Amino acid sequence: MTLRQHYKMVPKLDDDGKPIVTPVMKADGVTPRTTRGGKPIVRKVTVADKSQPVDVLCEKCRRVIKPGEKYQKATIKRTYGGSKRYRCADCPGWQPWELSSSLASRVAEIQNEDVNGDDWQAAEDAESRANEIAEMIRSLAEEKRESQSNIEEGFGHSTYQSDELGEQADNLESWADEVEQSGSTADFPEVEEEVDCENCGGDGSFECSTHEEEGHDEDCDGTEECTECGGTGQVENPEGEPSEDQLETWREEAAQAIRDALESAPDL
Repeated sequence: MTLRQHYKMVPKLDDDGKPIVTPVMKADGVTPRTTRGGKPIVRKVTVADKSQPVDVLCEKCRRVIKPGEKYQKATIKRTYGGSKRYRCADCPGWQPWELSSSLASRVAEIQNEDVNGDDWQAAEDAESRANEIAEMIRSLAEEKRESQSNIEEGFGHSTYQSDELGEQADNLESWADEVEQSGSTADFPEVEEEVDCENCGGDGSFECSTHEEEGHDEDCDGTEECTECGGTGQVENPEGEPSEDQLETWREEAAQAIRDALESAPDL
């Protein structure tokens, strides 16, 4: 979409200078809405004041979107009225949870939590991340449980709606347990007793530096044994901890286990 100039909306006035109002209708489009006392509900009619141009800001980068530029718009409808949100064409679009507080949107937000494990150094790091996300799910389950309790207290007994909320809470709690357990699914690597010799790169030998020189041993095959590892290519692990390759493999497995658990969200 291309942006047109926006203007401030002001009340439309009748010939006597009084604001013009229009009745608010029910869903059938025919019956006017009224207050409990029977008084009609009305809203003011507004028009654009061409003398008061209004800047449109991108809610993401806060840049002014100028007339004629491409832009994105999201319209959020509510029972009474609604709102419009704008972003420039260069910014990412809205995620579902940015536009709605529905259960499905909030579950999607949790599923979109960052789980990459790039800086994990110990088994506790994966377990901690899984626990953090599980607590988000449990918090959502607590909200459903509280809503269930409020309905039952209000009616004095359970209802179809409260039973449904209770089932949602149960399913969310089970999912939270699964996500929490996923943090310890991947086995943290054991320390290798031996590692590749840094001196020879694990080969156990080098190319002979004097092979082509005069007087060199005729029986030389062009290599010389590494004195650091005795030709085995392996030395005792000086660090006493997993190698970076081992850690990287574990990180990928641990992060994937958590992501898999997140994907297994219950059908709510």
